[in-house]
Amino acid sequence: MLAAVIVVPVATTFVANPWSRNRARCPALVSAPWLAGAAASRTATQVLGSQYIAQQARQQEEEDEEEYGAQEEDYEDVEDEEDAADELGKIYEKDEARLAGVDFSAAQQLLEAICELKDEQYIRVQRIVRGWLRSRDVEVGKHEFVYVMRRLRKRKRVKHALEIADWMALSRPRPFTLTTKDNIFRMDLASRCGSVGKAERIFERLAPEHRSEVAYNALLLSYTKKKKRGRAERLFKELKATGTISSCYSLNLLASMYRQLGLDAEVLMLAKEAQKLGVELDMCFYNLLLPAKFRVQGLEEVEKLYATITSPRDRTRFFTCLAMANIYVSAGRNDKVLEMLELIDQGMEAGTIVKQRRRYNVLISMYASLEDGARVERTWERLKQQRQPNTEDYCCIIRAWGKLGHVVRAETIFQVAEANEKSLKYSTVFNAMMFVYSVAGMREEAEGLVQRMEYELGVKLDPWCYHHLVLLYAKAGDIGKMLSTLRAAQAGGKKERRFTPLAATLWAALNTLADAGDVDTAEETLTRWKRSGYRVTTGLYNRLLRAHLVAARPTERFVERMLVDGVVPNGETEKLFNELKVKLS
Repeated sequence: MLAAVIVVPVATTFVANPWSRNRARCPALVSAPWLAGAAASRTATQVLGSQYIAQQARQQEEEDEEEYGAQEEDYEDVEDEEDAADELGKIYEKDEARLAGVDFSAAQQLLEAICELKDEQYIRVQRIVRGWLRSRDVEVGKHEFVYVMRRLRKRKRVKHALEIADWMALSRPRPFTLTTKDNIFRMDLASRCGSVGKAERIFERLAPEHRSEVAYNALLLSYTKKKKRGRAERLFKELKATGTISSCYSLNLLASMYRQLGLDAEVLMLAKEAQKLGVELDMCFYNLLLPAKFRVQGLEEVEKLYATITSPRDRTRFFTCLAMANIYVSAGRNDKVLEMLELIDQGMEAGTIVKQRRRYNVLISMYASLEDGARVERTWERLKQQRQPNTEDYCCIIRAWGKLGHVVRAETIFQVAEANEKSLKYSTVFNAMMFVYSVAGMREEAEGLVQRMEYELGVKLDPWCYHHLVLLYAKAGDIGKMLSTLRAAQAGGKKERRFTPLAATLWAALNTLADAGDVDTAEETLTRWKRSGYRVTTGLYNRLLRAHLVAARPTERFVERMLVDGVVPNGETEKLFNELKVKLS
């Protein structure tokens, strides 16, 4: 079955009333018969609702004070949307063009020293800056640091850039006089690092006359990255009231957030809003609008919209073709998928689309999903002609051959990847091979690979390794090994946060237990997960409810438990409860 390469995550938006957001999805949710036993009294429901709201308020406060958050990188629209119409990135361009006497060679030395740090070592940046200043015999100006920050930002090392910006702003005495432009740039860096609280504080300190469209967009970026819908919409309303919207950038940010929240109808409303504002939509917005329109209005309307893009250059942009390809995947039109991929392929060969490593990997993955081994092989050879493959490339081609069922070819590539010493230090390449064995149901080979990793090579199993093992044992029907592997994954996550097991791993395990109607084991497995401190979702509770349905066992206080854990019933929950009621009657 063909699956889209790009999956936009749907995040849960918490609201004051835990039921209000779901009324639109399932109108009978509040008065549904299946709630009668779950929430016998209005008082009990109010208490649980208060606990839920208080829990979310605490979580919100923690997020607001969070200085750095995990940065999201995906192939679809984030990179395109942030780079195109990037007024914030160009904020210093005119100044830099006029600069005279700036020692760019010295600034480049500082840049290279900082780039030697790993992403998680950003805290060392200020020490490097102070050491660099001590080594300088001549006075250093502000624009040397501006140069370094802009280059770091361009390389997606925003945490490192923010450390320099914080040093410039918070050192006492201040090394340089900062302008509004400097403060806005620092706010942009804070937003990209996920520090909502810091971005808000910088914005609040700006004088009203200095709160330009660029400043509003810098703060809006922080809200949309963290999916804070309410705050983002209120800020956009304030921006509209100023009458200064001149670009599509703010609309792009909101559209990206709505897509990730699954609010496709809101994206269509934004397109109408742009017409009212007299703002011309750019291709970044179209790349978000196309899939949203497909989900709301269907394929025919999408093709009409695509036909309105008359510029040949715009019609053959990488992200536009990829958006259309994924739409055709969902519509089951493999012939059209191939047509879009061929446009990308031809554009890369003709030079109209930049040849990037990840773009070759996208083509390889999608050709594999189309079961087109010849094109997979051809694209892989072209990638190797462009540059020496790295770990990411090897993982992509190994998974591709695994999808196609060519285990031997995957093993051959794996051996080549193993020859790279850097690849042996991490479990990434092994994960790809574990995926191949999991898909092929080759249990003995997978367990042998795990033995090599742990005892011969000293490579620690990460969440994806455990995930593929759990899927393998679930497929083989070995419940005992599946659960013991899941417990090992949970134990690893307790020791190191980066080894936190995937919720999808528990989902797979609960789904297997649900198929068997093993309610007691499913309950115990979910309880153990929660006691380990890991987050639960509505989907996980729905798997548990499905186990009750298969076993024809009634539930007790099920909805209350969900609310206490901070999750809200959805349409699938209602459907499962109704089916259980029919089965028990």
